[in-house]
Amino acid sequence: MTGRSGGAEHGPGETLEARPDVTLERRVASLLRVGALLALAVVLVGAALLLARHWSEPLDHHVFRGEPRALRSPLGIVRQALRPSGEAIVELGLLLLVLTPITRVAFSIPAFLRRRDPLYAVVTAFVLAVLLSSLLGGLRWSLPDRERTRGDPVSAARGGVP
Repeated sequence: MTGRSGGAEHGPGETLEARPDVTLERRVASLLRVGALLALAVVLVGAALLLARHWSEPLDHHVFRGEPRALRSPLGIVRQALRPSGEAIVELGLLLLVLTPITRVAFSIPAFLRRRDPLYAVVTAFVLAVLLSSLLGGLRWSLPDRERTRGDPVSAARGGVP
């Protein structure tokens, strides 16, 4: 059976497309799709810049070179990507990819509140807090030793190891 808008009917006079949960699901799906495609585009631009600048350099895999210190935090990645650095732009794309599902969780809180579902809003807020703390908690280990141990005499006495 179809309703007035051509969709399947859910209740009396209500089409499936008019239900708030279906609308929310479509918006969330669009958010995830746009986030993933944007991240892909940014990674491809960064990879193209990286290859254009370093195409003729010989590969040396005998020595491990970790990430430069400037690319070890989200703020550092954004700063370096504005220069523009191919490596930083790739990192920015990966950061966008990580932030996409976090944005989806944040987007869901007001949606649950609008639907008058406070339990789901609280649980979703807790999940968001866990995600953000894990993302931002990694920043502590990317800071230089002197910033990480500031105000902690025991760690400072051990040479900066907390």
